[in-house]
Amino acid sequence: MVPHRPHQRDRTVKRLLPAICALVWLLMPQPTVAACELPPKPEADRHPVYILDPRESTIRFDADARLHTFTGVAGQLSGRVRLLSASRANEAAACVEVEAKSITTGIGLRDRQMRKSHLHTDRFPTILFTLSGVDQVEPKGDDRYTATLRGALTLHGVTVSLQVPAKGTLTKQRLVVEGMFPLRLSTFQIPIPALLFIPMKDEVVVSFKVVAVPE
Repeated sequence: MVPHRPHQRDRTVKRLLPAICALVWLLMPQPTVAACELPPKPEADRHPVYILDPRESTIRFDADARLHTFTGVAGQLSGRVRLLSASRANEAAACVEVEAKSITTGIGLRDRQMRKSHLHTDRFPTILFTLSGVDQVEPKGDDRYTATLRGALTLHGVTVSLQVPAKGTLTKQRLVVEGMFPLRLSTFQIPIPALLFIPMKDEVVVSFKVVAVPE
């Protein structure tokens, strides 16, 4: 029997190294996303809670793949908002949760690739936004307001603070909040997809309309 030479062993180790690293990465404990629950608050029972209406609420992103643009739409979302009044919006709390695998772009092959190779929905099944405060509230008449939402977005296992300009309508029967903001895939460590070997732009634009009704 001819013994393996050292350089042959080195080549074998180099070939196996990517597979070993991938196995270790899969076995490592992965960050989990907290459920969409409002933080505890003294006398919270006196603060009205609104429940997101998934039939009327929409969350979408618009991406530029250089050769063409496309839109992704979230199909499954839920959320809760605790808000006493517009004048006390700085005390508001909210959470909005999206099932990552429910995002569709209109092309099945692209959706499957997005879930498997970019969003990694098997490891990061939930996208979560938690609101920590509302600033710069300005009344515009007829129960309409503009404001800046302050909170954190957890996507692909990465949590990033956000400040989002928004407009809204608040009545006892209905809460509507709309806005948009840019989002860089690289910030959330999401591999940038490519079409015909041409990568799409790093930045996508997220638009949302959250409609909620009293609990």
